[in-house]
Amino acid sequence: MHIARIVGTVGFNLFLSGSIAVLTLRADVTSTLTTLIIDGIASHGAHLDAFVIIHAALVGALHRLIGVEFAAHFVQTAVERYDVAYTAAKSPDTASTEENNKQCANLLALISELYTLQVVACVLPYDIVRSLLDGPLDELDVELLLKLLRGACCFAE
Repeated sequence: MHIARIVGTVGFNLFLSGSIAVLTLRADVTSTLTTLIIDGIASHGAHLDAFVIIHAALVGALHRLIGVEFAAHFVQTAVERYDVAYTAAKSPDTASTEENNKQCANLLALISELYTLQVVACVLPYDIVRSLLDGPLDELDVELLLKLLRGACCFAE
């Protein structure tokens, strides 16, 4: 009986350490994939819609296969990067506003496609629309609104 308890405890400890290793590995893969996809989308050039849709579909598939942890981390990182790029683009001090404008547009297209693929609920796009309409509209705000609405309403055409 005593030996069975020791073997059971050792087995549980090995299982627990293996689970922690798997969770750590999963977190590393999640953060690496998130970084690669968002850096690829947020690059300072204009992307074809198919490029953004394919990456959003990959995120949607991983969301369905792995679970909500991947999608939650991805969406949080994408929105944080969008917020940083939007703040930099609206700042009058920024020298590279055209690069920040493209980065905002690309990240917003990704968020819009994530909504289309049902990775995020409608609350996120509505909040972005509200934030873009808050205050005086400029060229960037109108461009981003059009980008968001065109991507989110692509199946309505």
